[in-house]
Amino acid sequence: MLLPLGDSRKSKIAAMPWPTKLMAAVIEGPAPALAALIRGYIFVLLFQACAESLAAENASRLTAMQRAERNIDDMLVDLNCRFHRTEQESIDEELFDVILGYGALLAKGCRPGM
Repeated sequence: MLLPLGDSRKSKIAAMPWPTKLMAAVIEGPAPALAALIRGYIFVLLFQACAESLAAENASRLTAMQRAERNIDDMLVDLNCRFHRTEQESIDEELFDVILGYGALLAKGCRPGM
């Protein structure tokens, strides 16, 4: 919760010991000092929220990029398998043509090597 400060937070702040023996002196009075502290506090909270938002956005983008990279790798594997299968089918087809041609020559009575 940003503002107003809750009772538990006020009592926690009041229970903290002062770091020196002398109490702080505010030259212009407590109201301007309190206003400056509140402005600084709000600025820090807003800056933190913006930083967390940017971090979450970048994490989301990184996740999307990693997912896309994984999809590309899967597609490459699939395309390589298809290419090799097609290439093997082409080689098999040519071999069958040679074997059928040889068989046709034998059927006509031609002898190999002539």
